Amino acid sequence: MQAAKLLKQHKATRVTIIATHGMLSGSAAAELQACTFVDEVIVTNTIPQEQNMKVCSKIRVIDCSPVIGECIRRIHNDESLASVFGHIL
Repeated sequence: MQAAKLLKQHKATRVTIIATHGMLSGSAAAELQACTFVDEVIVTNTIPQEQNMKVCSKIRVIDCSPVIGECIRRIHNDESLASVFGHIL
């Protein structure tokens, strides 16, 4: 949240936090909701977020099962994973 504050102080118009596994402990969800510097929090569905989403409306969950499923299929068929992740390499 301090990084988000710094970004906004330097004229960022929007700050989105992205995390693979949104493990929010303690009062983190409430703190994110109250933080005026954070606009959105995007996490994958690898950890249940229902409780956090009740506290923080900024949380958006992305389903990662299609990517994982495609990787499993390619590994099973002895195919390359490069095209799955090629855009980030």
